Order: sequence, then structure tokens, then C-alpha cells
Amino acid sequence: MIFFEFLQKKTSYMIKKIIMNTNNKRPLSPHITVHKWILSQIMSILHRATAIGFSLSTILISLWLVSISLGPEYYSIFALFFFNFLGKIFLVLILFCFYFYFLDEIRKTFWGIGIGLDIKIIKFSSYVVFSLTLLIVLLLIIYFL
Repeated sequence: MIFFEFLQKKTSYMIKKIIMNTNNKRPLSPHITVHKWILSQIMSILHRATAIGFSLSTILISLWLVSISLGPEYYSIFALFFFNFLGKIFLVLILFCFYFYFLDEIRKTFWGIGIGLDIKIIKFSSYVVFSLTLLIVLLLIIYFL
């Protein structure tokens, strides 16, 4: 019985707190639109997005290998999609996802052993990761064109 009285007091307190917060114009929790975008936030979001892109690209690589094993008619369907202009743009995006994720994971491996945790080094390494990713992708585009 005592527990139910405590629960009733606790829930009424929580309801009052929710009502007080709804009259306030501020959001209940910080949101991405409230804060100024910072470099580490952008790198974190980009890291997650490239991880998703890289995961989806492994499915396409598997489909490519399956189309090769099934014969020339299936491979021609696959080649029809990937050997045109949009397919090449898609392949460049796959390259960007791979190299950004790879280089960012190297940076996070150093963080895991305690190297490079200073704010200035984090900012510098963020610029290095992004710049090296763009450089490698551009060099591969130039090499294969």
C-alpha cells in the first residue's frame, strides 16, 4: 500500500513537471537545429553515413560477384546499370564511403590507445581525414578515366 502511495506521488510530480515544461518555449532536449554545427559533430554524422553507405555497397559487390557467376546475360544487366554515367557517380560515392570510413577508423584506433585526444589534434586530424579522402578519391578518378 505504501508503495502505491509513493508511486502516485511520483507520477503526479512527473506529470506536473511535464506540464510545466510544455508551457515553456524551449525544447525538452537539445536538438540538432538548436546548436551550432561543429567539426566533430559533422565528422561523427559523416562517419555513420559512410558506414551505412559502405554496408550497402558490400551488398552490391556481392550482387556483382553473383552476376558474374550466373553468366553473361546476368552480368550484362549489372553492367548496364554500373557502366553508365550515374553508375560511375555511384561507384565514386562507394569509394568515398570506403576511404572516409577507413581513414576515420584509423584515427579512432589512435584515440582508443590514448593518442591524439587534444582538441587541436582532433580538429587537425578531422581535416586530414577529410582531405586525404578527397585526394585519394580524386586520384582514383583521374587514374581510371
